Amino acid sequence: PTRRSSDLIKVLDREAQGAMYPQLHKNMQKEIDALNRVGTHSYIMKIVGYGFDVNWTKDNTTRTGDYIATEVVPNGELFDYVDNPMGGISEGVAKQLLL
Repeated sequence: PTRRSSDLIKVLDREAQGAMYPQLHKNMQKEIDALNRVGTHSYIMKIVGYGFDVNWTKDNTTRTGDYIATEVVPNGELFDYVDNPMGGISEGVAKQLLL
């Protein structure tokens, strides 16, 4: 798919992650599976592309890893509101929002 300026890309660089890469790779697979299971919902970010064990060039060096591209959520992530140091949302209210 064609990347738009409104897309957000998360990249896992195998070499940069070192020994943590296998677990992070599994976590990214779970995230993609979960988002695909949910499907289209106005409150859930949409996957516009992903890849595993892909190659790219950075600073004239070939890198390998995984990526996920999602649409940017207009008001940011819920976590940013919940964990806000200026007050945020109480655990009880957060649970109600998610249930």
